[in-house]
Amino acid sequence: MIRFFNLLVVLSLSKIAFSQEVNFTLSVKKCTVDTLFIFGDQQEEFLLFRNNKFSKKINIKPGFYSLNLGDNFVDIYLVKNAKLDGNVEFDNFNSTLNFKGFGSNEANFLIRLQKISESVDNIDSFKLIHNKNELDLSLAKYRNKLISILPKSNDKDFLVFANERIENQVKYFEEVGIQNLSLFELNGLKCPDFNFIDIKGTTFKLNNFENKYLLIDIWATWCAPCIDDLKYLEEIKQNFKEKPIEFISVSIDDKIENWKKNINERNLIGFQLLSPKARDDVFFEQIKLITVPRYLLISPEGIIVNSNTPRPSSPELVKLLDSVVK
Repeated sequence: MIRFFNLLVVLSLSKIAFSQEVNFTLSVKKCTVDTLFIFGDQQEEFLLFRNNKFSKKINIKPGFYSLNLGDNFVDIYLVKNAKLDGNVEFDNFNSTLNFKGFGSNEANFLIRLQKISESVDNIDSFKLIHNKNELDLSLAKYRNKLISILPKSNDKDFLVFANERIENQVKYFEEVGIQNLSLFELNGLKCPDFNFIDIKGTTFKLNNFENKYLLIDIWATWCAPCIDDLKYLEEIKQNFKEKPIEFISVSIDDKIENWKKNINERNLIGFQLLSPKARDDVFFEQIKLITVPRYLLISPEGIIVNSNTPRPSSPELVKLLDSVVK
Protein backbone atom coordinates (compact mmCIF):
# COMPACT_ATOMS: atom_id res chain seq x y z
CA MET A 1 0.00 0.00 0.00
CA ILE A 2 1.34 3.42 -0.95
CA ARG A 3 1.97 5.62 2.04
CA PHE A 4 1.06 9.26 1.65
CA PHE A 5 2.80 12.05 3.47
CA ASN A 6 1.97 15.71 3.50
CA LEU A 7 4.05 17.77 1.14
CA LEU A 8 4.81 21.00 2.92
CA VAL A 9 5.63 23.87 0.64
CA VAL A 10 6.57 26.82 2.75
CA LEU A 11 6.61 30.08 0.90
CA SER A 12 8.24 32.71 3.13
CA LEU A 13 7.60 36.13 1.72
CA SER A 14 10.53 38.53 1.75
CA LYS A 15 9.03 41.47 -0.16
CA ILE A 16 5.77 43.33 0.37
CA ALA A 17 3.68 43.81 -2.75
CA PHE A 18 0.10 43.61 -3.94
CA SER A 19 -1.32 40.13 -4.43
CA GLN A 20 -1.52 38.92 -8.01
CA GLU A 21 -2.96 35.79 -9.55
CA VAL A 22 -0.31 33.13 -10.12
CA ASN A 23 -1.04 29.96 -12.08
CA PHE A 24 1.01 27.31 -10.32
CA THR A 25 1.29 23.72 -11.56
CA LEU A 26 3.76 21.10 -10.42
CA SER A 27 3.71 17.65 -12.01
CA VAL A 28 5.44 15.04 -9.85
CA LYS A 29 6.56 11.61 -11.07
CA LYS A 30 6.21 8.76 -8.56
CA CYS A 31 4.73 11.13 -6.02
CA THR A 32 4.17 9.79 -2.50
CA VAL A 33 2.41 12.84 -1.06
CA ASP A 34 -1.18 13.94 -1.38
CA THR A 35 -1.28 17.58 -0.31
CA LEU A 36 0.79 20.63 -1.11
CA PHE A 37 0.63 23.63 1.23
CA ILE A 38 1.63 27.17 0.34
CA PHE A 39 2.19 29.64 3.16
CA GLY A 40 2.61 33.37 2.64
CA ASP A 41 2.76 36.23 5.14
CA GLN A 42 -0.91 36.15 6.05
CA GLN A 43 -2.32 33.52 3.77
CA GLU A 44 -2.46 29.78 3.44
CA GLU A 45 -3.19 27.71 0.37
CA PHE A 46 -3.34 23.97 -0.18
CA LEU A 47 -3.28 21.99 -3.39
CA LEU A 48 -4.43 18.40 -3.72
CA PHE A 49 -2.57 15.84 -5.79
CA ARG A 50 -4.81 15.02 -8.73
CA ASN A 51 -3.98 13.57 -12.13
CA ASN A 52 -0.29 13.35 -11.19
CA LYS A 53 0.06 17.04 -10.38
CA PHE A 54 -0.64 19.89 -7.99
CA SER A 55 -2.41 22.75 -9.76
CA LYS A 56 -4.22 25.90 -8.67
CA LYS A 57 -4.71 29.59 -9.42
CA ILE A 58 -3.42 31.43 -6.37
CA ASN A 59 -3.69 35.06 -5.33
CA ILE A 60 -0.21 35.57 -3.92
CA LYS A 61 2.31 38.40 -3.60
CA PRO A 62 5.35 38.43 -5.89
CA GLY A 63 8.58 37.64 -4.07
CA PHE A 64 11.07 35.05 -2.92
CA TYR A 65 9.99 31.75 -1.44
CA SER A 66 11.38 28.50 -0.09
CA LEU A 67 9.82 25.45 -1.71
CA ASN A 68 10.03 22.32 0.44
CA LEU A 69 9.25 18.80 -0.79
CA GLY A 70 9.77 16.22 1.91
CA ASP A 71 13.46 16.34 2.80
CA ASN A 72 14.19 18.52 -0.25
CA PHE A 73 14.03 22.26 -0.56
CA VAL A 74 14.86 24.97 -3.06
CA ASP A 75 14.37 28.72 -3.32
CA ILE A 76 12.24 30.18 -6.10
CA TYR A 77 10.98 33.61 -7.13
CA LEU A 78 7.40 34.27 -8.20
CA VAL A 79 6.88 37.25 -10.51
CA LYS A 80 3.64 39.13 -10.89
CA ASN A 81 1.02 37.15 -12.86
CA ALA A 82 3.39 34.20 -13.25
CA LYS A 83 2.15 31.17 -15.18
CA LEU A 84 4.41 28.35 -14.04
CA ASP A 85 4.24 24.77 -15.23
CA GLY A 86 6.77 22.67 -13.34
CA ASN A 87 7.97 19.09 -13.52
CA VAL A 88 9.96 17.06 -11.01
CA GLU A 89 10.80 13.48 -10.10
CA PHE A 90 9.97 12.88 -6.46
CA ASP A 91 13.08 10.76 -5.84
CA ASN A 92 15.43 13.11 -7.72
CA PHE A 93 14.00 16.44 -6.69
CA ASN A 94 17.06 18.68 -6.80
CA SER A 95 18.35 17.47 -10.14
CA THR A 96 15.02 17.37 -12.04
CA LEU A 97 12.94 20.35 -10.85
CA ASN A 98 12.26 22.77 -13.70
CA PHE A 99 9.60 25.34 -14.57
CA LYS A 100 8.33 26.60 -17.94
CA GLY A 101 6.03 29.47 -18.79
CA PHE A 102 5.87 33.15 -17.89
CA GLY A 103 8.14 33.87 -14.92
CA SER A 104 10.08 30.62 -15.30
CA ASN A 105 13.43 32.36 -15.89
CA GLU A 106 13.23 33.97 -12.46
CA ALA A 107 11.87 30.83 -10.81
CA ASN A 108 14.56 28.61 -12.31
CA PHE A 109 17.49 30.90 -11.48
CA LEU A 110 17.68 29.99 -7.81
CA ILE A 111 17.09 26.33 -8.67
CA ARG A 112 20.08 26.43 -11.03
CA LEU A 113 22.10 28.32 -8.44
CA GLN A 114 21.48 25.58 -5.90
CA LYS A 115 22.39 22.85 -8.42
CA ILE A 116 25.73 24.51 -9.10
CA SER A 117 26.51 25.14 -5.44
CA GLU A 118 25.72 21.52 -4.50
CA SER A 119 27.41 19.89 -7.50
CA VAL A 120 30.20 17.43 -6.70
CA ASP A 121 32.62 19.01 -9.17
CA ASN A 122 32.12 22.43 -7.61
CA ILE A 123 32.52 21.26 -4.01
CA ASP A 124 35.48 19.00 -4.73
CA SER A 125 37.26 21.76 -6.64
CA PHE A 126 37.52 23.73 -3.39
CA LYS A 127 38.92 20.66 -1.60
CA LEU A 128 41.90 20.60 -3.97
CA ILE A 129 43.01 24.16 -3.19
CA HIS A 130 46.35 24.38 -1.38
CA ASN A 131 46.91 28.13 -0.88
CA LYS A 132 45.15 31.49 -0.69
CA ASN A 133 46.06 32.56 -4.24
CA GLU A 134 44.44 29.41 -5.68
CA LEU A 135 41.38 30.10 -3.54
CA ASP A 136 41.04 33.68 -4.82
CA LEU A 137 41.26 32.51 -8.44
CA SER A 138 38.68 29.77 -7.87
CA LEU A 139 36.28 32.22 -6.21
CA ALA A 140 36.56 34.65 -9.15
CA LYS A 141 35.75 31.82 -11.61
CA TYR A 142 32.86 30.70 -9.43
CA ARG A 143 31.39 34.23 -9.26
CA ASN A 144 31.59 34.57 -13.06
CA LYS A 145 29.88 31.19 -13.49
CA LEU A 146 26.95 32.28 -11.30
CA ILE A 147 26.66 35.64 -13.05
CA SER A 148 26.50 33.83 -16.41
CA ILE A 149 23.22 32.10 -15.43
CA LEU A 150 21.53 35.30 -14.19
CA PRO A 151 18.56 35.86 -16.55
CA LYS A 152 17.38 39.17 -17.93
CA SER A 153 14.41 40.43 -15.95
CA ASN A 154 12.21 43.51 -15.66
CA ASP A 155 11.71 42.78 -11.97
CA LYS A 156 14.13 45.06 -10.11
CA ASP A 157 13.52 43.34 -6.79
CA PHE A 158 14.50 40.04 -8.35
CA LEU A 159 17.75 41.44 -9.75
CA VAL A 160 18.75 42.99 -6.42
CA PHE A 161 18.07 39.79 -4.51
CA ALA A 162 19.69 37.57 -7.15
CA ASN A 163 22.92 39.55 -7.05
CA GLU A 164 22.89 39.44 -3.25
CA ARG A 165 22.43 35.67 -3.39
CA ILE A 166 25.37 35.33 -5.79
CA GLU A 167 27.64 37.23 -3.41
CA ASN A 168 26.38 35.17 -0.47
CA GLN A 169 27.24 31.97 -2.35
CA VAL A 170 30.73 33.26 -3.14
CA LYS A 171 31.22 34.22 0.51
CA TYR A 172 30.07 30.77 1.62
CA PHE A 173 32.60 29.01 -0.62
CA GLU A 174 35.30 31.39 0.52
CA GLU A 175 34.61 30.12 4.04
CA VAL A 176 34.58 26.52 2.75
CA GLY A 177 37.91 27.09 1.01
CA ILE A 178 39.50 28.58 4.13
CA GLN A 179 38.17 25.65 6.17
CA ASN A 180 39.59 23.14 3.69
CA LEU A 181 42.99 24.80 3.92
CA SER A 182 42.88 24.32 7.69
CA LEU A 183 41.86 20.65 7.32
CA PHE A 184 45.18 19.81 5.66
CA GLU A 185 46.72 20.31 9.11
CA LEU A 186 44.83 17.22 10.37
CA ASN A 187 46.41 14.86 7.85
CA GLY A 188 49.04 12.69 9.53
CA LEU A 189 47.61 13.19 13.03
CA LYS A 190 46.06 10.53 15.26
CA CYS A 191 42.32 10.24 14.67
CA PRO A 192 40.33 11.21 17.78
CA ASP A 193 38.39 8.41 19.45
CA PHE A 194 34.58 8.36 19.23
CA ASN A 195 31.55 6.79 20.86
CA PHE A 196 28.77 6.16 18.35
CA ILE A 197 25.82 3.77 18.53
CA ASP A 198 24.09 1.53 16.01
CA ILE A 199 20.34 1.06 15.60
CA LYS A 200 20.33 -1.52 18.43
CA GLY A 201 22.18 0.80 20.83
CA THR A 202 25.54 -0.99 20.62
CA THR A 203 28.49 1.37 21.13
CA PHE A 204 31.35 1.52 18.63
CA LYS A 205 34.77 3.09 19.18
CA LEU A 206 37.69 3.70 16.88
CA ASN A 207 39.50 0.57 18.10
CA ASN A 208 36.59 -1.56 16.86
CA PHE A 209 37.95 -0.92 13.38
CA GLU A 210 41.70 -1.25 13.95
CA ASN A 211 43.96 -3.12 11.53
CA LYS A 212 41.88 -1.93 8.58
CA TYR A 213 41.47 1.30 6.71
CA LEU A 214 38.32 3.18 7.68
CA LEU A 215 36.23 5.57 5.60
CA ILE A 216 33.99 7.66 7.85
CA ASP A 217 30.90 9.16 6.21
CA ILE A 218 29.34 11.96 8.30
CA TRP A 219 25.84 12.77 7.12
CA ALA A 220 22.26 13.68 8.11
CA THR A 221 18.82 12.65 6.87
CA TRP A 222 17.93 16.30 6.11
CA CYS A 223 21.03 16.79 3.92
CA ALA A 224 20.14 16.43 0.22
CA PRO A 225 23.77 16.03 -1.02
CA CYS A 226 24.27 13.35 1.65
CA ILE A 227 21.26 11.41 0.36
CA ASP A 228 22.37 11.83 -3.25
CA ASP A 229 25.73 10.22 -2.44
CA LEU A 230 24.31 7.12 -0.71
CA LYS A 231 23.97 5.02 -3.86
CA TYR A 232 27.55 5.85 -4.92
CA LEU A 233 28.86 4.92 -1.48
CA GLU A 234 27.08 1.55 -1.68
CA GLU A 235 28.75 0.89 -5.05
CA ILE A 236 32.17 1.68 -3.58
CA LYS A 237 31.50 -0.64 -0.64
CA GLN A 238 30.80 -3.48 -3.05
CA ASN A 239 33.87 -2.76 -5.16
CA PHE A 240 36.14 -2.77 -2.09
CA LYS A 241 34.53 -5.60 -0.12
CA GLU A 242 37.61 -7.81 -0.63
CA LYS A 243 40.01 -5.02 0.42
CA PRO A 244 41.14 -4.25 4.01
CA ILE A 245 38.76 -1.33 4.53
CA GLU A 246 35.58 -0.72 6.53
CA PHE A 247 32.95 1.92 5.85
CA ILE A 248 30.92 3.57 8.60
CA SER A 249 28.17 6.13 8.16
CA VAL A 250 27.68 8.44 11.15
CA SER A 251 24.51 10.52 11.34
CA ILE A 252 24.40 13.82 13.22
CA ASP A 253 20.58 13.79 13.36
CA ASP A 254 19.16 15.01 16.66
CA LYS A 255 15.96 12.98 16.16
CA ILE A 256 16.79 9.29 16.44
CA GLU A 257 13.44 8.19 14.98
CA ASN A 258 14.12 10.09 11.75
CA TRP A 259 17.47 8.32 11.48
CA LYS A 260 16.00 4.86 12.12
CA LYS A 261 13.17 5.48 9.66
CA ASN A 262 15.62 6.56 6.96
CA ILE A 263 17.79 3.48 7.47
CA ASN A 264 14.81 1.16 7.19
CA GLU A 265 13.16 2.90 4.23
CA ARG A 266 16.39 3.09 2.24
CA ASN A 267 17.50 -0.39 3.32
CA LEU A 268 20.91 0.94 4.31
CA ILE A 269 23.37 -1.80 5.25
CA GLY A 270 26.77 -1.98 6.90
CA PHE A 271 27.81 0.09 9.90
CA GLN A 272 25.03 2.66 10.29
CA LEU A 273 25.89 4.70 13.38
CA LEU A 274 24.51 7.70 15.22
CA SER A 275 26.14 10.34 17.36
CA PRO A 276 24.11 10.35 20.64
CA LYS A 277 25.04 14.01 21.14
CA ALA A 278 24.15 14.84 17.53
CA ARG A 279 26.44 17.58 16.23
CA ASP A 280 27.65 18.54 19.71
CA ASP A 281 29.92 15.49 20.00
CA VAL A 282 33.52 16.48 20.82
CA PHE A 283 34.71 14.26 17.94
CA PHE A 284 33.18 16.66 15.41
CA GLU A 285 34.87 19.61 17.08
CA GLN A 286 38.23 17.83 16.94
CA ILE A 287 37.94 17.11 13.22
CA LYS A 288 36.69 20.67 12.55
CA LEU A 289 33.29 19.66 11.18
CA ILE A 290 31.36 22.57 9.68
CA THR A 291 29.20 21.06 6.95
CA VAL A 292 27.95 17.65 5.85
CA PRO A 293 28.54 15.46 4.00
CA ARG A 294 32.11 15.00 5.17
CA TYR A 295 34.35 12.01 4.57
CA LEU A 296 37.57 11.02 6.34
CA LEU A 297 40.02 8.23 5.49
CA ILE A 298 41.79 6.65 8.47
CA SER A 299 44.75 4.25 8.33
CA PRO A 300 44.86 0.84 10.10
CA GLU A 301 47.06 2.53 12.72
CA GLY A 302 44.40 5.17 13.41
CA ILE A 303 46.17 7.98 11.54
CA ILE A 304 44.20 10.47 9.45
CA VAL A 305 45.21 9.84 5.83
CA ASN A 306 42.80 12.39 4.35
CA SER A 307 40.60 14.56 6.56
CA ASN A 308 38.33 15.72 3.75
CA THR A 309 38.16 13.20 0.92
CA PRO A 310 36.19 13.71 -2.30
CA ARG A 311 32.55 12.62 -2.16
CA PRO A 312 31.55 9.10 -3.30
CA SER A 313 29.88 10.52 -6.40
CA SER A 314 33.27 11.85 -7.51
CA PRO A 315 35.65 9.45 -9.33
CA GLU A 316 38.44 11.06 -7.33
CA LEU A 317 37.44 9.09 -4.23
CA VAL A 318 37.90 5.74 -5.96
CA LYS A 319 41.28 6.94 -7.27
CA LEU A 320 42.29 7.86 -3.72
CA LEU A 321 41.20 4.52 -2.28
CA ASP A 322 42.90 2.58 -5.08
CA SER A 323 46.16 4.40 -4.40
CA VAL A 324 46.08 3.83 -0.63
CA VAL A 325 44.14 0.64 0.16
CA LYS A 326 46.11 -2.37 -1.05
